[in-house]
Amino acid sequence: IFPFLGWDPIGDPFVRSRLSEGLQRASDLGLEGIVLHSSQGNTSTLSSSSLKEKRVRTVDSLHDLKSRSSGPTWLGLECMALEMDPTKEVDALFLIPSDFFSLRGSELKVVWDLCHFAKTLYTLENLSKLKAKRFDFPLPKLEPLSFLALKDLIVHFHFSAFIPVIDLKGRVIMLEGQQPFTLEANESLYQEMLKGVETHFDDLPLMVFEVEEKDYSLRERAPQTIAWADRVTTHKPWAAGY
Repeated sequence: IFPFLGWDPIGDPFVRSRLSEGLQRASDLGLEGIVLHSSQGNTSTLSSSSLKEKRVRTVDSLHDLKSRSSGPTWLGLECMALEMDPTKEVDALFLIPSDFFSLRGSELKVVWDLCHFAKTLYTLENLSKLKAKRFDFPLPKLEPLSFLALKDLIVHFHFSAFIPVIDLKGRVIMLEGQQPFTLEANESLYQEMLKGVETHFDDLPLMVFEVEEKDYSLRERAPQTIAWADRVTTHKPWAAGY
């Protein structure tokens, strides 16, 4: 995963040169791919036309960079999450499947984070209930398996659950890295998404289980989550990392 906080691979020539160097090194080492955030800052308040323009500029720039490298290593843009609290947005440029349609015909691939998408679904549902006006365009209607529209572009998955908590100021904070079978998580949603992946992908892409541990010298929660995934689906054990 290429660093993203404060690193702009589009507008910063130094960061762009480091990404180009990293991509070439990854290819030389035979690595499958590099996961990349668009790293365009808090874009959640931009207009629909500004967002579209920024996406096109980002895809064109990264396509140009990837096309200059040799080797089979893919460069994958990760979907980010739409947060309930807009001040918590890290990078809202590529959130939902339609945001990635412009990647078709480019050298870029998609990394789909199922936790991020679950957060986006939760936020869109609640904004709709609240009739909240955060955008200058209608909120899209999405389903848990809407990401399958990108089946031809997805090369890698990230997986964990999130739980919503209320902070002292009454704001909804969505904690990532949680286990899907905990009481606060929507277990059936994650099971549906995993079943969608195993049903529609002939060759299952590698899935990284990004589960938070209490003690990273003694991994327990990630292996427990992988075991849960094996139980709730029907194929051979997941090709998984953590």
